[in-house]
Amino acid sequence: MITGLQEETFEAAFRNLTPEDLRVSNIPNESVQAIWVEFDSKTGGHYTAVHVPKHPKGTYILLAGSDKDRTDFKGVRGAIADEAQGKPERNITYRRDDICEVISLRERLTQKRVAGLVERYQRHFNNVVVPIAYYHNIPRQP
Repeated sequence: MITGLQEETFEAAFRNLTPEDLRVSNIPNESVQAIWVEFDSKTGGHYTAVHVPKHPKGTYILLAGSDKDRTDFKGVRGAIADEAQGKPERNITYRRDDICEVISLRERLTQKRVAGLVERYQRHFNNVVVPIAYYHNIPRQP
């Protein structure tokens, strides 16, 4: 029996973050699993942009629109892709509750970069918030 074993890392989720929270975070960027950003388009459609910094296929943003308005979605996709300097896959997928598409990114996402994107999204969209961010393998502080 092994006793006294202590986990060296842990997982966490933080809710209702501000860009400043992301900018000053002391959690290593390598521990970021996904940062969710929610907002409304100027026409009232509701969207979620899940920022995924590390994936076997590369860094990406998964954009999902719950209103399933294809025309509005394309406009939102263009604004997100432009701000993030990404390339949409041009393959809108219809799911049960929304439509979605992956926007591939060349540059890796860091917490500071997502903070800046959130601020830039505010120029295009209404009610921009970071409802949750997921982290894993966070090193325990001594």
